[in-house]
Amino acid sequence: MEIEPAGNHKPLQIREGSIPLPSKDDGYATVMLVGTTGAGKTTVLRQFIGSDHERDRFPSTSTARTTTADIEIVVDDGPFAGVVTFMDQREVKDEIEKCLYHACRTVVDERRGIDRRIANAFLSSQEQRFRLSYPLGRWEVTEESVQRSLSKDEATTEEEKKQNQERLEGYVKRIRSITKRVSESTNDAGSTLSEARGAGERDAWMNLFEEILPGDQGLQELVSDILTEIRNRFDWIAEGEFAFDANDWPIAWEYESENRDDFLKEVRWFSSNHSGQFGRLLTPLVNGVRVRGPFAPADNRLDANRKLVILDGEGLGHRAQATTSIRSQITDRFAQVDVILLVDSAEQPMLPSPQELLKTAGSMGYADKIAFAFTHFENVHGDDLDTLDDREDRVRNPGRDAVNNMRDVIGDDVAEDLLERVESSAFFLESMDKPTAQLPSYSISELRRLLESIEAAAHPEDTSIAKIRLSSRNLDMAIRDAVERFHEPWDGRLGIKRHPDYPKEHWTRVKALSLRMIIGQNAYDTLRPVDDLRSRLQEGVSRWLNRQASELDADVTQEERQAALTAIRQGVYALLQKMSEQRIAERHQSAWERAYYYSGTGSSYDRADEINGIFKNAAPSIGFDRSMNANELINGVYAAVQVAAEEVDGRLD
Repeated sequence: MEIEPAGNHKPLQIREGSIPLPSKDDGYATVMLVGTTGAGKTTVLRQFIGSDHERDRFPSTSTARTTTADIEIVVDDGPFAGVVTFMDQREVKDEIEKCLYHACRTVVDERRGIDRRIANAFLSSQEQRFRLSYPLGRWEVTEESVQRSLSKDEATTEEEKKQNQERLEGYVKRIRSITKRVSESTNDAGSTLSEARGAGERDAWMNLFEEILPGDQGLQELVSDILTEIRNRFDWIAEGEFAFDANDWPIAWEYESENRDDFLKEVRWFSSNHSGQFGRLLTPLVNGVRVRGPFAPADNRLDANRKLVILDGEGLGHRAQATTSIRSQITDRFAQVDVILLVDSAEQPMLPSPQELLKTAGSMGYADKIAFAFTHFENVHGDDLDTLDDREDRVRNPGRDAVNNMRDVIGDDVAEDLLERVESSAFFLESMDKPTAQLPSYSISELRRLLESIEAAAHPEDTSIAKIRLSSRNLDMAIRDAVERFHEPWDGRLGIKRHPDYPKEHWTRVKALSLRMIIGQNAYDTLRPVDDLRSRLQEGVSRWLNRQASELDADVTQEERQAALTAIRQGVYALLQKMSEQRIAERHQSAWERAYYYSGTGSSYDRADEINGIFKNAAPSIGFDRSMNANELINGVYAAVQVAAEEVDGRLD
């Protein structure tokens, strides 16, 4: 495989070059699964492709945060083929550093410093996205470790476990030494930790400790040693072909086989979460897995022999107010997919993240692609639920409430489109963790209905589009409101202002965001400034559109009018996304680099001030006395709306 050095290719481009995704023009239907962590979207995917929970274990599932990479599956004839892409080496180094910071804080917090707790803090990041236990092994592994469903050549050997344990003990010893040395430096700069009586004094000591910690030479040497150890794990993969960057860091891996079991066995090194393989797995380093082959249930009760492209990815998150935008890696694909399947639990109200998904899809003009898969439907019961219709109605209610609560943000027309989808495109799934052959008949009928709807969505009916005239009146106010709504959560995250819903982010996460901005990823976990600005502007334009649109032709139907507004919303998205990238990321590369490299006493505050300055420049205040920068932002939004309107023979006055 010939791949240019890292930086010239993005992971998605690499995967597309190896296994192109077919489209409806090729006779395929494409469905994207989205949902909160633990809602069951990967379990639904397994039913689509007939993946046995015990034998295949692909993709991996867990009650914790499991899927942190994009999973792309093409159901096709022919041999099984796969391509896996990996995180940039700088990302991995940053994640290792954060794990070590966590471990050092644990040494301080524990005081007595139990080795097992220190190791556990080191082996799993606080966000649960990057788990070093996968490639490095677990602490104090015994012979009683679970080996269920693993062949001898897949499981980590007892000798490997022993070597992993010895290595981890050495890491913990070095973590202790680093913590002791940095603690002494912190004490020399002020009061000692033992003298810090109140919570405020202790917090001040810890803040100073964390500012000194990154500059410790021993810590940087440990980071380098761990990075080398992880790099060595790639050399253990005997099958397939790797591509490397100029620094000999793996970019991608390709593999092909006629045999399904052999194929999945090799792919699992990059996707498994089985504890019996800890010490060998490369799963945390992966950012994308694309496979192609005859994936279908052996028991064809679902009539699942369809040409499908199935897209899965990292969960939307489940913390209240954690998500203020949907990742562009998801929204960029709305145009190419036929169905956006929101997988949500029937047992609980709709959380903020799936609500944000609905809001985003609606304001972008893709409400008609939304479908709902409500899992755990078997647990919905009560004395007041006499019939199946009663149970289904109870599950729909949170979706109805969520849409009605966002009317002021997205506008009545988009809200009505989303409500129609809640009524017409909801599917109720029971006992999805069982093999297909053991699924309840109701789940089988619902899955069949879902698959049929996905297939039908690839062949939508043509709708005439009315010619629309848009009045620019009040667009300035919509942009002003969008800017204010962009700054509000970021003022809280950066510690500029206290906010009850958006607490100050830990400096390691803000620094991690700075690195991602430098290397062109523009987001870290729930910190997505580019997507946030685009989302707020998109919502403002969407809400404004319905109020300022009038028809140029007579006898225009409501459907034709809505089709025009939908097309304009879709056309505006790419232009606003590009503008947001330019204003926040591309114009401020040197400022993002300064933010990343701040170190020492006061560095977290300097970093926050630097980033706040970027945001103030990218999204300036819009008042009566407007700056040239503010006018540039307004003109950019105007131009995006005008271009999108002209694409459907409309105009902006």
